[in-house]
Amino acid sequence: LELIEEFGGTSAGFNYLQDNGTLLWLLTIAQPDYGGDESLLGPVALTSVSALLNRALSSSVLTRDMFRSQRSDSRAIAMFMEVMVENIQSSSANAKMAGFSAIVEFSTSSPEAFHAICENKSAIETIMDMVRSPKVEVKVAAFHGLAKMVGFKFDTTASEGGAKMDSAGTGAGDTVFQSGNGT
Repeated sequence: LELIEEFGGTSAGFNYLQDNGTLLWLLTIAQPDYGGDESLLGPVALTSVSALLNRALSSSVLTRDMFRSQRSDSRAIAMFMEVMVENIQSSSANAKMAGFSAIVEFSTSSPEAFHAICENKSAIETIMDMVRSPKVEVKVAAFHGLAKMVGFKFDTTASEGGAKMDSAGTGAGDTVFQSGNGT
């Protein structure tokens, strides 16, 4: 799967993986309830797709407008986001961590990916559930991931002309992580 990540980091490679169905196959086996012969690859497949998309977005192999189009890569992004949330909500610890790692890696690949995650209510609610978990290791992972995401947002805002901070430490107009109960 590491070769797929490298190959998919190029424009021709990503298009090939998209056109021949490999990207959708990886997303299919990454679903936590997938029962096929490759079911043991699920968390690894999700991590690989996350790395592939991260590399494709950060190197501009994928265009920034894909989040607003009907192209096949935008449908793959939508499926990827669904699979990430399904994995975090899974009862399997490996699937949970793979899903959360995928969200963090994806959201730090581009400002558009960050905003796509922030606008996904299920993803944010799931992250906040991890923050409220009674398990200390889950809380630590959640706070670490959130710190990476917020750090990425701050870095990209600062590099785009400087971040204007208010007294609460949030930038004017920034998306604020908030779950349904005001936390």
